[in-house]
Amino acid sequence: MEKLAIFGGSKVFNKDCEMINKFGKEEKDALVRVVENGCLSAFRGGKEVRGFEKEFREYVGTNYAVAATSGTAALHTSLASLNLPIGSEVAVPALTFVSTASVVLQEKLKPIFIDIDENYCMDPEDLKRKITNKTKAVIPVHLYGHPAKMNEINAIAKENEMYVIEDACQSHGAVYMGKKTGNLGDIGCFSFFETKNMTCGEGGMITCNDEELAKQIWLTKEHGSPRNSNTWYSYIRLGYNYNMTEMQGAIGRTQLKKLDFNNDIRIHNGSLYRKYLLPLGLEIASDAKDVKSVYHNMPVLLPEEYKTKRDFFVQALRAEGVPVDIAYPQPLYKTKLFTELGYGYENLPKVEDVTARMFTLFTDSSINEEIIINSTTAIEKVLEYLKKS
Repeated sequence: MEKLAIFGGSKVFNKDCEMINKFGKEEKDALVRVVENGCLSAFRGGKEVRGFEKEFREYVGTNYAVAATSGTAALHTSLASLNLPIGSEVAVPALTFVSTASVVLQEKLKPIFIDIDENYCMDPEDLKRKITNKTKAVIPVHLYGHPAKMNEINAIAKENEMYVIEDACQSHGAVYMGKKTGNLGDIGCFSFFETKNMTCGEGGMITCNDEELAKQIWLTKEHGSPRNSNTWYSYIRLGYNYNMTEMQGAIGRTQLKKLDFNNDIRIHNGSLYRKYLLPLGLEIASDAKDVKSVYHNMPVLLPEEYKTKRDFFVQALRAEGVPVDIAYPQPLYKTKLFTELGYGYENLPKVEDVTARMFTLFTDSSINEEIIINSTTAIEKVLEYLKKS
């Protein structure tokens, strides 16, 4: 840590900026509306969650949307609703948040880790190599707001009779081949956690087009009780309590109205990062053709010669005040949760390389060009130090 004393000479980012443009009078008014109405639960007659579900499904373009308590709950509900045989395999990318794979374990299923492509999403070619007759579902992740290769993944899934659950928790409003994420597989799952492109603090949404699937999703997240049952305490399958509150629903409706505007800011910030960082020799993936990424974050790769110094590099940037993170410092199969279950032996070359070199920069509405320019200056400073050390 003594080396970091040479850094810290500038203040790139004011932490108070985190709330700029994220919440405002509209969200406050939405909460007041719920409190004044006096009904905090959709189950007890509240209108906000049901309104949010309707508006979200219209935005995504699906026939159905079911609100949940979180993106993790959305993923768990979706997988549980399929009633897959215990021990079945579910293909997941090796580069993702833990929920994509932990919900597989919760259902007593086996995650099969798939390598990544050039945009850090699931590689369809590796998916082909890994699936067996036990593989019953696949969960592609639209990581960092960039859609996965859904045409190829859907074709593989159809050929092998697998369900496709989109993990769209970072891709609200992203578009693939003219359709929004969440409307590309059998089921789509979204998160409204604090850091997402739209947020109500916590919360999630499940989207689909099939009526029977929507029914099972509802039952699973609602204690196994039918949605419009005239008889209380009627349970027809195992379910959970994954109900969104009216406060979350009200904020979600407000945030949805701002989503496209805030996504435009993220996309603009992504273009600025490319403009200023590519000349420094850093690697930034190009967006795939016919795709609209919504830049949940900006993933950047250090040059190969610095891959053993990535953690120091990020610490030095933080000392300079740069808003920077290491979202996924290692492949998911190398974390303790999975190594203790017998994973960790995998050798997926792309994800092994990327997780050693990647750092992520923020793109949300608290970031502007001045911050990006100042961040670039700090990044260049640390890179020069690494070249000399």
